[in-house]
Amino acid sequence: MPMSVRLPRDLRQRVRRFARARGLEEATAIRMVLAEHLNEIELDEDLTKAEEWQRAQVYEALDRLDRGEEKIVPMERVYRTLAEGLERARRVKPKKP
Repeated sequence: MPMSVRLPRDLRQRVRRFARARGLEEATAIRMVLAEHLNEIELDEDLTKAEEWQRAQVYEALDRLDRGEEKIVPMERVYRTLAEGLERARRVKPKKP
């Protein structure tokens, strides 16, 4: 659907340079830049939501620790468990198709 937008002179010149450098028509360059910028905004919003969720998970885990519902596992136990899992993975032979 066609759309008319007035651009300030300096912005129009930037669009022209951008389009010329990429061998695009101005309208194509504007659509490309606009779509890319909107995608970045949406990704940033998704990242913000994910970070908020992670913070909520951390606070809930800390609350469970404070209430005595969770125990802290020593790092040596974590490393030992990971090493055991890696060793088991090395022993498993991949299935041939």
